[in-house]
Amino acid sequence: MAKKAVKSNYRVVVYPERMTGTWRDGEEEHACKEIKEQIIRHVDGIAHRNPQVFIEFDSEHVCEFCGWPWETDGDGYPQCCIKAQEEWEAAQQPEPQPA
Repeated sequence: MAKKAVKSNYRVVVYPERMTGTWRDGEEEHACKEIKEQIIRHVDGIAHRNPQVFIEFDSEHVCEFCGWPWETDGDGYPQCCIKAQEEWEAAQQPEPQPA
């Protein structure tokens, strides 16, 4: 029996053009929203139907202090940097009870 490739789940993917080396917070999402609006406005017939134009993205958890991937040990203790570890340790302290 011969192997056969079956194509499915067709889609059009548009990547926004990066004007600088890195995106500032929210810039990339804003660019994607503008592209989506342009597609709906300019592609014949799409605005009259239920437009199936979506913004998709990957996400990962990173440390807010050092930017490295967020990894913890079995107890939830951060593995990336001292600042994250210090914040975690401070959060583990019991809050003072009012007198």
